[in-house]
Amino acid sequence: LMLAARQDAITDLAFNVGMAGFAKFEATIAAIKRADYEGAARHMLASKWATQVGTRATDLAAMVETGEYL
Repeated sequence: LMLAARQDAITDLAFNVGMAGFAKFEATIAAIKRADYEGAARHMLASKWATQVGTRATDLAAMVETGEYL
């Protein structure tokens, strides 16, 4: 279930910004590849996207960090 919540959060992010936009989340992607979910969430929240979508970013970052659905 933890993998599903993280995967769904990243899918939501990629759908929102598009694949080209998602590719720019290099630090987030690198953190996920090394299973640094806290770091991935931190990078997500430091992005321009996070300032644009507000609580949606907070929710998705929490899902990535904890592996749990909100």
